[in-house]
Amino acid sequence: MYKSDELELFPKNIEEIYAGLENDIMNDIIRRIAETGEITRTADWQLNRLYNMGADKTDIKKHIQEALNLSYTEIEQLYSDTLKEGYLRDESLYRAVGQEFIPFEENMALQQLIEATKQQTAKQLKNITRTMGFAVKQPNGRKTFKTVDNYFKDTMDNAVMHVLNGTFDYNSIIRKVTDEMTRSGVRSINYDSGISTRIDVAARRAILTGVNQVTSKISSDNMQKLDTEFVETSWHSTARPTHQVWQGRVFYWDRANPNAEKMEAGVLYKSFIRETGYGEVDGLCGANCRHTFYPFIPGISVRTYTDEQLEELNRQENEKKEYNGKEYNKYEATQYQRRIETSMRKYRQDINLLKQSGLADDSDEVIAARCKYQTLSRKYSDFSKKMGLREHRDRINVDGLKDIGKVNRKLFGANAIHNNERVYYNEKYDYSINLENYDEKINKGLSEAIEKVAKAGSEDGFEHMCLVNLRTGKLDYEETDGLPDAVGYKCWDFLDANPTERYAFVHNHVTNCSLSEMDMRTVLREEQIPLMIAATNNAIKYVAERERFVEEQDFDKLYEKELKALSKKARDGIISPAQRGFAREEIIVDNLIRDYTKKGELLIYDGKTK
Repeated sequence: MYKSDELELFPKNIEEIYAGLENDIMNDIIRRIAETGEITRTADWQLNRLYNMGADKTDIKKHIQEALNLSYTEIEQLYSDTLKEGYLRDESLYRAVGQEFIPFEENMALQQLIEATKQQTAKQLKNITRTMGFAVKQPNGRKTFKTVDNYFKDTMDNAVMHVLNGTFDYNSIIRKVTDEMTRSGVRSINYDSGISTRIDVAARRAILTGVNQVTSKISSDNMQKLDTEFVETSWHSTARPTHQVWQGRVFYWDRANPNAEKMEAGVLYKSFIRETGYGEVDGLCGANCRHTFYPFIPGISVRTYTDEQLEELNRQENEKKEYNGKEYNKYEATQYQRRIETSMRKYRQDINLLKQSGLADDSDEVIAARCKYQTLSRKYSDFSKKMGLREHRDRINVDGLKDIGKVNRKLFGANAIHNNERVYYNEKYDYSINLENYDEKINKGLSEAIEKVAKAGSEDGFEHMCLVNLRTGKLDYEETDGLPDAVGYKCWDFLDANPTERYAFVHNHVTNCSLSEMDMRTVLREEQIPLMIAATNNAIKYVAERERFVEEQDFDKLYEKELKALSKKARDGIISPAQRGFAREEIIVDNLIRDYTKKGELLIYDGKTK
């Protein structure tokens, strides 16, 4: 039959379908809230509300039916084609003992089981769509479950009430609703237990349950036909601790006495049912279990792993590795990895919903969400690498939103204290630097890097960057992204490969402008980059050295009072939207320099005269 890593892939298409359904539902809600506009008359609002409630119900029903139709197609293929392939793999075992192997299509008992399982799985998926909603945190800290309909109605009512009362503007409401929905995700609730699960997770569980049911029945039937009472369990890395103790071992299965053990050729075989918990929700082939089992014939079959090999494998699995002051074994690391993946999916949904509400790519809200995603993405890569785990970007991108989290580099360039006039390299200018906290070799390396990027940027009109090693003074890395206003989006693999080193991020600006918000995000959030230098092509050097890290993800929240006053000026028509954008960045950059850099100041060196 199938290996554990193959079993893990079976629900992938179903997960994608239900992740897409989740996005469709949240998109509809956020769009309709945004479309209500600035409502000033109660009568207008009531008419608008009734229309949107009816339209939203219709759209959601349509999305659900489309998801179910796609699900049924996937179920048919999975059980009819995919399981057939696994079934045929067992033919060699029959040949080894001279037994007749029944072709897949002629195995009527198996076909009946498959058909029944298909119907049961389809029913489970339909039930998932009938109990969908959001888990909403209340003021007392508790979470309550609201159906999609009730959530939409309450959210629309609250949005209009706050706008009419002047409590919040629509952008603030959109941010709140977006965060609330993505923290919860669209969930399916079991009203008997009160437990709710994200719909893509519930769909995955339904598929795995069905597959486990069929594959375990095939293995059980094979044991009887091959006249063996012994079974070998599969082994896979990152198994939960309760499964680790029995995986990869051979057991005795006495159907009349589940606790029975047997001595065979001097080897004691323990009870299959008792040791593995087969048939229980948390045991072998239970919920979310990727283990399988297959017939074992003493004297003919060869174990996949010896006891000694299993002992060494488990030792490696339980070995602790340190990350940011905390230790993880393999299983614990995968659980933390999954939590990061969940958070990354949330931020991807945030970006999508904010854009669905009508906000532009260069809006503060979308930019902030993208920055949060990029920061977490780098943490994900760093953690996975240090733990020796494979990255599962497919699990993050299962939402179908493709590269929505990718930074639109043209929006992030060096535009603080903005100046569009291009400046040029001049060999008569002084591109050197002498920072008091660093020795001669480091300052020499920094000076060489500054002149190098300024000269290159003057020639082609693009930004260039170097990473200068703050231990050796050497230029360890160079890049350009071929853009006039952004650079440094390819260097993270290099940094990940050199985690113990610390670097100065040295880059040029093609116009007379200072450090940008993205420059400050980099130096205040990235552990490996404590020093940021932006040098204009005409030898003005801007230097910021980190004193402490910024813990707050959203810089806007740090300086909310000043930024709200700025937004009011824009709403009142005192300044233009473009002026507001430039002023916002100046406020953030200036405050970050004051609060988080050495001596609370930006160092400026003018090298136009030697």
